Amino acid sequence: MRRSRILRGLPIAGLLWLMLLPGAATAFPLTGVCSMQATSVDAKGESLDTAASGNGSASEAAPFKVDSEGAIKWTGAVTTALPNATWHVDIFGIPVQSGSGGGTSLTGSGTVSLKDLVPFPVTGKYHVTGAITSAAGTCEGDGWFEIVGNPVGTPLFFLDLGLLVTALILLVLGAGAVWIVALLGGLTLGAALALGSVLFGITPLGSATPEAAIVLGVLIGAAELVVGKGLLHWGTDAPPAA
Repeated sequence: MRRSRILRGLPIAGLLWLMLLPGAATAFPLTGVCSMQATSVDAKGESLDTAASGNGSASEAAPFKVDSEGAIKWTGAVTTALPNATWHVDIFGIPVQSGSGGGTSLTGSGTVSLKDLVPFPVTGKYHVTGAITSAAGTCEGDGWFEIVGNPVGTPLFFLDLGLLVTALILLVLGAGAVWIVALLGGLTLGAALALGSVLFGITPLGSATPEAAIVLGVLIGAAELVVGKGLLHWGTDAPPAA
C-alpha cells in the first residue's frame, strides 16, 4: 500500500509522514481539499500535544511536539478522492521522498509508532512541507515539528560533533595555503552549524536557518584563507631585524 511505501521511504521524516496520507493531510496550515487532526503521546501513552489543520497548530513558535519513543494518533479526511496523484515531502526545502498513487477513500485514521520508524533517539526542530496533486484536487501544507528530548548523547549529536572537529582540522590545515582544504573546512563547518541548529531547535532565520548556517561556514572558510594568506605574506615580507 502507498502508506507503507511512504513509511519505509522516510527515516527521520518517517515520523512526519502523516503529511501525505492518501486520505488525510497535515495538522497545520494547508490549502486544498483536506483536513486532519493529530495527537502525539509519549512512551507511557500519555498525551503530549495536539494539532489540527486550520487552527494555527505546528507553527514555528509553537511546533507540534512529538516523542521519538512515543506515537502519533491521527484522523483525516478529504472532500474528494485523489486518484492517480503525485506527492512529495520536503524537510527544510530538501526533497526526502516523492511518488505517485492514490485511492478512493475519503477518510482515514491510524497510529504511527515512532520507535518503529526511527530506530535510534532523535531530537530537534524540523520544518516540513508537502503536497498531493491530482486532477481531482490538491492538498498542500507545511508546519514545524519538535522531537522533544536532549540531543546530547544521541547519534546525530555525535555526528555533529564529528563534523565540527573535522571542520576545525581542515580550517587549520588550509589556513592561508590550500584553498580547497580551507573551503572544504568551511563547508563542513557550515554543515555542523546547520545540523546543530536543527538538533537544538535554534532557528533565528526560520526555515532558512540551515541554509544560512552553511553559507556562513563557507564564508568563514574563505575569510580564513584570505586572512591566513595575508599573515603568511606579512611574515615573508617583513624586513630583517637590524
